[in-house]
Amino acid sequence: MTPDPAKQESAQIVRKQPTLEAIINSDAFQGSLKKYASRIDPSVFASVALTQTRKNPKLLQCTQSSVFAALVRCAELGLNPDGYYAHLIPRKNNKIKNEQGQWGVMECHLSIDYKGLVMLTFRNGELAEPITAGTICKGDVFRHNMGKVLEHSYDIETDRGPIIGAWAIAKFIRGGERHVILNKKKLDRARSASTAGADGPWTTDEDEMSLKTAARNLCKWIPLPPEVHNQLLQEDSAEPIPVRQGNVTAPAALPEAETPEPEQIEEPKGGDLLE
Repeated sequence: MTPDPAKQESAQIVRKQPTLEAIINSDAFQGSLKKYASRIDPSVFASVALTQTRKNPKLLQCTQSSVFAALVRCAELGLNPDGYYAHLIPRKNNKIKNEQGQWGVMECHLSIDYKGLVMLTFRNGELAEPITAGTICKGDVFRHNMGKVLEHSYDIETDRGPIIGAWAIAKFIRGGERHVILNKKKLDRARSASTAGADGPWTTDEDEMSLKTAARNLCKWIPLPPEVHNQLLQEDSAEPIPVRQGNVTAPAALPEAETPEPEQIEEPKGGDLLE
């Protein structure tokens, strides 16, 4: 049977649209990450990114542009998207239509963990030591005065009860300290303002999110590099990180050697292939 030119052309088009995994694995993408080599190891970064896409298949449903924008910002910050210091979070955007014309497109958002935030603030050389923070529970002993934490203690052998607040402290290398204390009302306000307030980390890791909220409030008093400041602003928005000129972008097509040939399927005799 004579091959159908239209089908051959279609196969070529499919072959030239690499998967997310193929692009991350490509020399082109890893090579483009070398501009951030002073902060990350490109090969390790790519390996970590692949691991996260395998752990969370929903990332494969996200638009490639949003995934790469999140990866680029993560590399720019000098963090690996490992789910420890930084998280790649798939989120549905109902303001955009998908290829089928239906409202709702999956997009990837970058979220910096509390531990990542502590690392980033300490890197800029303004702090004498990393930020310290804690959650205040109903059964704790907590004393403060004029906005300063005086004492926080609890019995590790008893149930501390529900979270009722959080605190964070920064000690500056030139002397002085800055304290932030948030009550439950302020934590709930931050949760309500979050795009993932009803589910996600606020539900599964309330302690971690309370620490991050206190640390983020403290960051208002700490000089931060522009990329860190921009990331914190972006996390307050429901929109994914925009793809800026100069960012690492996905190659339109991988080199021939890196792209597997489409599987050849023999047509059954006596009829056409089922659609």
